[in-house]
Amino acid sequence: MYDEAARYDQRTSDQKPGFASTVDQKPATMAQDGGLAEIAHDRAWDSLSRYAQSAVAHDTAQTSLANYADLRTGDHSVDIPQRHWSIKDSSVILSPEMEGKVDPVAQQFYSRTGRDLVATDGYRTPADQAQRMFDKFKKNDNTTYPGPSGQAIRSIYDAGVAAGTDRATILNQMSSKIGEQMTNGHPVSRHLNHQAVDFRDTDLTPQQKGILGGLIRNNAGISLPEGIPRHMHASFPPPKG
Repeated sequence: MYDEAARYDQRTSDQKPGFASTVDQKPATMAQDGGLAEIAHDRAWDSLSRYAQSAVAHDTAQTSLANYADLRTGDHSVDIPQRHWSIKDSSVILSPEMEGKVDPVAQQFYSRTGRDLVATDGYRTPADQAQRMFDKFKKNDNTTYPGPSGQAIRSIYDAGVAAGTDRATILNQMSSKIGEQMTNGHPVSRHLNHQAVDFRDTDLTPQQKGILGGLIRNNAGISLPEGIPRHMHASFPPPKG
């Protein structure tokens, strides 16, 4: 069981893939045959359309897609829906599926509050997860990972600190354990499986935080306010069945 799920139950009862980071923005070469030319057009259009859905490249893609629309049809009025969320920086990685979960939440939040959302964390490697947990444990956060997987990693941290082991070694041991748990089907966080995103909420009012939590739940997610550092954690488990 994910530790976030365990925490939710209590309250209610090695490389990062570069998702949508690059795309060939050059229009497809015009084929001589009319049918092939149309296929080439469609492929270029689809490629740019997918690129426009990336939070990282959204602004660049808006221009590229509009320019290509003009090249193809002479139409300058391409309608690209405005996105009401962004990522804090390029370190935040979200899969296309997760972006699809965030879009309706952000749109509805904007409709209710007039505010855009900022995603502060997404996919994590085991090494990323180890660093997040190390920092939480160091600040005496004993509530975020209460389940068996979290406690197993906490024991590695506690033993390392007690023995005077350096940070790098402890992180390596924690990362190895996290990877082992994933292999055994017991990942400590949904961030490891592209099923979670964190939203900045330090600039939201209590009412806006409540609205955000409700919208996450209304869109088949689980919302968990977390405190170190302060943010709104949202996980979106896959449908059962």
